[in-house]
Amino acid sequence: TNAMGKILRQITADEIPADCSEPVDPKALEQARAIVDSIKDRGEKALLEWAVKFGEVKEGESYVLSKEELKSAYDTLPEDKRGVLDRVGERIRKFAKSQRESIKDTETDIPGGRAGQ
Repeated sequence: TNAMGKILRQITADEIPADCSEPVDPKALEQARAIVDSIKDRGEKALLEWAVKFGEVKEGESYVLSKEELKSAYDTLPEDKRGVLDRVGERIRKFAKSQRESIKDTETDIPGGRAGQ
């Protein structure tokens, strides 16, 4: 078992049904694509419309939380859930640090001057 007390049963390729060619219901996939496409096309406005439709935020309600609100929500989580967030945060910080360190200052001549980072 894992930390959640459950573990997925491993199966062999022979145990996968022959008619299991599409893991997601085609209608659900079509609906999801329509949502993603609308957000790609119309950005934040569409994102907010979908959030309201799905009950994630109320019409006109702020969806941006302050640092204090985030801290308060974090503090109310059970210890195991805070631990998950702490571990994920550390992984993200470690990767971001490594990524930043891989970027080197560079400068080159270009028509009209120099360019660099």
